[in-house]
Amino acid sequence: MRTAEELRRRKNSKQVIYFNLLLLGPPGIGKHTFLENLVNNNVESEVVRLNSENNGHIVPHGPIFERSIVKIRNELTSSILLNVTSCDTVNQLNNSSAPKRIREHIEAQYNSFLNDEFKVLRNQEYNRTSDKRLHACIFFIDGNAKELQMLEIDILSEISSLINIILVIGKADRFNDEEVDIIKKRVNVDIKNNNIKVFDFNDDFLDDIFEESEHKLIKDFQPFAVILGNKLSEDSNELYRDNICSKIMVDDIRSSNFSFLKGIILGSHIQELQSSTNNYIYEKFRTRRLIEKQNEINIKKDVKEGDSIEPTKEFSSSPALFRVNPSPTDIVLTPDCEVVVGKELNEKNRIIEAYQKKIDDLEKILQNSNDSSPTTKVTLCDLERAI
Repeated sequence: MRTAEELRRRKNSKQVIYFNLLLLGPPGIGKHTFLENLVNNNVESEVVRLNSENNGHIVPHGPIFERSIVKIRNELTSSILLNVTSCDTVNQLNNSSAPKRIREHIEAQYNSFLNDEFKVLRNQEYNRTSDKRLHACIFFIDGNAKELQMLEIDILSEISSLINIILVIGKADRFNDEEVDIIKKRVNVDIKNNNIKVFDFNDDFLDDIFEESEHKLIKDFQPFAVILGNKLSEDSNELYRDNICSKIMVDDIRSSNFSFLKGIILGSHIQELQSSTNNYIYEKFRTRRLIEKQNEINIKKDVKEGDSIEPTKEFSSSPALFRVNPSPTDIVLTPDCEVVVGKELNEKNRIIEAYQKKIDDLEKILQNSNDSSPTTKVTLCDLERAI
């Protein structure tokens, strides 16, 4: 007979949390090793290229994205299906397009979800299995410049309103403690001066989440200084990095913030990151897109109405003064939008026909007014009633 606690654990273990993560940083900073350390596993990636065609040959254009899907099983809590996209922010050819292309990649995931919402028959499984909206971005800072470089500022400025950003100093073993503190202070100054938004940990303290840790605000650790490694210790079965002087254990909180960052991403703040994306960032994006779409509809509607409304050459001989004729070829919109625009055009036609009838009545009254007979003399009241 299973206890209530065992049943609860069994139920939780069957639940799956879908979490989408974006890793950005220069080549060789340790993005792939970060993912392996995050899931304690060797990860194979599927390469997805953003490219363009030129004379029949595919030429790399902009950043290259690598996608990895890893399932993290946990007997006590829900399992996590981690969908990770990794991208180098710097290449040897041209970096000018990187900020825009990275932003477009993030927006493409929102647009895909938004397009599914517009469908009359929505895919019920879409939200769970195909929702690629990115919940967080781990942005790796090189740190050699002791501050944010211009390209890093450009990228962060371009995407900070579209995704939860968590800053990380990669390969932090290159710097001593004093240098790490200097980098953190200067980076935070650059973030403030350039109005870059990073994920707000509010007043969450580290020791509220991790036992035997410092009583410090989590936001004071950002950017997190991490030391990563892909070698496994035979004694402790822990990952470590070979330094010139010694071995640095990846999970050692005295030398690296990685253990804290891992617990935050996959544990304490995973639901906050999801909620921030789904309920705040995406809703702002969705509202902006709907307003833009409505404006496009209004512009197209005004243009088409202007093309199809023609005044009569002779005021009294035409059967109709104006006529709006909606045509399937006139409106290039989604099916749902076509229905709305079609109804509005039909309503305008009815209004125009009503005005046409009033004009016809006025013509008759004016013709009668030319009759000299006192019985057919038109008064001002007659005109007002016709109008």
